[in-house]
Amino acid sequence: MTKQEAVAYFGSLTGLAKALGCSLSTSGEWDKAIPMGRQYQIELATKGKLKADKPALRAKRIDAWKAK
Repeated sequence: MTKQEAVAYFGSLTGLAKALGCSLSTSGEWDKAIPMGRQYQIELATKGKLKADKPALRAKRIDAWKAK
């Protein structure tokens, strides 16, 4: 998801920060990309209406599978 999508969902950058329990300055530091951990928080907060980008999760599963 993009920062723009998340801000649009919560109505403002302040609304996004409040939903995540972080400071406005923290959420303001994100350029276009939201950190993966925060993306998962947003996915939970929106009850799946916004989806976290999943490539990192897929890569970890593949690496774990290959290690077996």
